[in-house]
Amino acid sequence: MRFPSWITFQRGVFDGILKFMQAHEPWVIEAPMDSGGELAPVVIGPRWHGDGLIVFRYTPQEATAWRKAGIPVVNLSTERLGGVFPSIVPDNEGGGAAAAKHLLTLGLRHFAYVGRATPFVDDGLTGLGVARRYSQEREAGFRKTLEEAGFTPLLFQVSTRRNNGPVWEELHETYSGLLQALPRPCGVFAADDMLAHGLLQAAQSSGARVPQDVALVGFNDQSHFCQAATPPLSSVTYPGEAIGLRAAEAIYASCRGSPPQAATFSGCQ
Repeated sequence: MRFPSWITFQRGVFDGILKFMQAHEPWVIEAPMDSGGELAPVVIGPRWHGDGLIVFRYTPQEATAWRKAGIPVVNLSTERLGGVFPSIVPDNEGGGAAAAKHLLTLGLRHFAYVGRATPFVDDGLTGLGVARRYSQEREAGFRKTLEEAGFTPLLFQVSTRRNNGPVWEELHETYSGLLQALPRPCGVFAADDMLAHGLLQAAQSSGARVPQDVALVGFNDQSHFCQAATPPLSSVTYPGEAIGLRAAEAIYASCRGSPPQAATFSGCQ
C-alpha cells in the first residue's frame, strides 16, 4: 500500500483491508512510511516482488513499469479516474450533497463552496497545474442540491501564486478576503478538513464568529482538524473502511485472474 504522507484517512482504509484479510486469508502488507531509520525502507522498484499494489495515485512512468511487470494495481484517488487501473473512490458529489443538506437544516439563506482549483503543494504524483477533480465533483453535488432547494451558492476554487513565502500565509490572506466578501450568516462547505480548518483560523483572526456568522463543513472527518478545533468542525465522513474492503477484494480477484471492477462509494455522511 502506498499513500502520500499528507493522507490522514488511511487508517480507515487499512481497517477495511484487515477486515477482508480476517475473512479470507492472511497477507503481508508493506506500507512505505518514515520509521526514522529503525526499519528498512520499502521501495516499490524493480526489486519489489509483491503480488499487488493499492496506491493513492501513480505517475505515467509507474503505470508503464507496473503493467510491464504484470502487477495488479488498484487506485484510490479520484484524480486518476479513467486511468489504466481500476479506481475505488468516494462519492464526491454525494458528499457535497450531504454537506448542503446539513447546512439547509440550519435555516440559512446564504451558502458558499470553497475548493481547490489546483494542488497547493507538488506531491510529485499529480503536478501543480492539474485541476482537482474531487473538488469539482464536491462542488457539483453541493451546488445542485442547493439549487434544487431554491438557493444559488457562491463558488470559489482557490489556487496559489506559489511565491517565495510559506503557502499557508498566502492562503490565510486569501481565506480572510474571501470570508469578508460573504454575506452573513453563511453556510460554507470546504473541499476538505484542512481547508475548513484554514477557514476557521481566518474567521477567528478577523473576528467572524463560527458558527454564528460562518457555519463550516469540511470533508474527510479527520479528528485532528475537526475535533481538535474550537469550536469542533462538522465534516462529511470519508468511507475509508468500505473503500479499503473493496480495494482488497479487487486485488484478491486480480491475483486470481479475474478483472477487478471500479467502484464509487456513497457511504459519505
